[in-house]
Amino acid sequence: MAAALAISFMIMFFAPMEIYLNNQGEFWYDAWFLLPWCLLYFGVAFIGMALLFGLLWFLGDRVYDVGLGAAFLALTGCYVQGNFQVKNLPALDGSEFVLADYKSERIASGIIWGVLALLAVGLCIFLKKKAFRKIVGGVSLFLFLLLAVTVLTLFFTAEGYQKKDALTCVKDDQFEMSVDTNFIIFLLDAVDAGKFEEAMERHPEYRENMKDFTYYSNVMGGYPCTDCAVPLLLSGEWYENEEAFEDYVHHVYGEGEFFDELEQLGYGMSIYEEDLQLSESVIGDRYQNLVHTKLKLSDPILFAKRQMKMVGFKYMPWVCKQYCWFDAHQLWNQRAVDVDQEIFMWEDFVFYADLKAQSVTYTDQKQFKLIHLEGAHAPFRYNAAGERVHGSDYVSCIEASFTVFQAYLEKLRESGVYDNTVIAVMSDHGLGADEKVMAGRQHPVLLIKGIGEQHDSLQVLDTPVSHEDYVGAYQRLLSGDASDEVFVQWEGQQRERRYLLYHVTVREHMEEYVQTGHASDESTMQPTGRVFDYNKE
Repeated sequence: MAAALAISFMIMFFAPMEIYLNNQGEFWYDAWFLLPWCLLYFGVAFIGMALLFGLLWFLGDRVYDVGLGAAFLALTGCYVQGNFQVKNLPALDGSEFVLADYKSERIASGIIWGVLALLAVGLCIFLKKKAFRKIVGGVSLFLFLLLAVTVLTLFFTAEGYQKKDALTCVKDDQFEMSVDTNFIIFLLDAVDAGKFEEAMERHPEYRENMKDFTYYSNVMGGYPCTDCAVPLLLSGEWYENEEAFEDYVHHVYGEGEFFDELEQLGYGMSIYEEDLQLSESVIGDRYQNLVHTKLKLSDPILFAKRQMKMVGFKYMPWVCKQYCWFDAHQLWNQRAVDVDQEIFMWEDFVFYADLKAQSVTYTDQKQFKLIHLEGAHAPFRYNAAGERVHGSDYVSCIEASFTVFQAYLEKLRESGVYDNTVIAVMSDHGLGADEKVMAGRQHPVLLIKGIGEQHDSLQVLDTPVSHEDYVGAYQRLLSGDASDEVFVQWEGQQRERRYLLYHVTVREHMEEYVQTGHASDESTMQPTGRVFDYNKE
């Protein structure tokens, strides 16, 4: 009974709660929302395992002890795997991992499970029945108490008791445009500038459709991942692990210079961002389409399956992890609201369908819109026409995202608001060849069109731009400057640009680099030796 209690508690209660508490900013729900589900999972699993052990006992002592040995292996193996073999886990961000790339981790995992299996078999064979059962029961009870104390301690130290009052991004006024002035940031996730240039060679219509834009071919991003990159390009302020990340995000959206200026100029502001978590108590009603709603699950069974996949990905041996892989971002699609409003979803195909089905509406108030779409983020699931397919690739998804963007431009032209609209299409980061180390993601795309701007052809500038420069460019665009005048021209076009490298699963440790050459050139990125580690104390 102690083994059933310990296993069911670790896998069904401790593991999902621990994953949540250590990654609270990645999830839309809070601990109080997750708690009853974990209790349900634990209760069902415990009853099921207790019945199973009862059946094994009924079948005889030898069968019962074999089952007890298997339970001992599962308990100790999952405990060690999930708590001590997690340093190099791939991120569940949609980027599929190749099991062969993790040879050392697989070997270590195999050794651990092999040793524990030999221990379980040895105990079962060489110990007397009473001693064997006593040891398994004692270890199980010890681990149960240890896990219970751990999760309770983590609940308080990680402040999991705080209820989230996060606002929800809904589709309201998605295509409402001002007859006065509009400012639109069209943010396509993970589009690398070099790969975009390759796509332009295959699609000459891009140049024609975007002839009024200026393409900046030498943009240096600030971070390799979305969470820090987007606040930087909206504020010009670096996050260096000196404060809680949530405080930094709230500062950017609640007190950022650019948003303050928009508000002072009378712009109505909307942010279409799927997983943005802004607290109502901090942000208030600053943004038109962020509303407070009571969240609930759209599909509880699917939610439970995804919770267990996350647990399996962390706690199962390495040979099993490929079967537990999924894009954890899909958990955001599990949200439902208690009002007659649609939640904004970042999938390209969802926005594309809305774009084709809905008409532009008009207002006198100036409008600012930040539209963050999936772009070319993994998993790759679009063809060049923007249709969902199985087994696509990165370049096809870039083409798909620009199919959507060009349709958006055509919508603006047809509605008569294209000329009075500032448009910036950009990315938060590129996509490197080696996702395990998050390298090669420093060269995101950027194209800009100013108010009333018209060209004979697409302009291409090699100005050494950094994400930290964007706010100054936005301000110049608000003043009516043309797109080729919004960044400072550097003497000789030479400049050192900063980059903070971290892995998507370990934002708490950042390493500083400076780019001394072209943004696309990894060989000219030099480490400064400075590191930025987050210390919650």
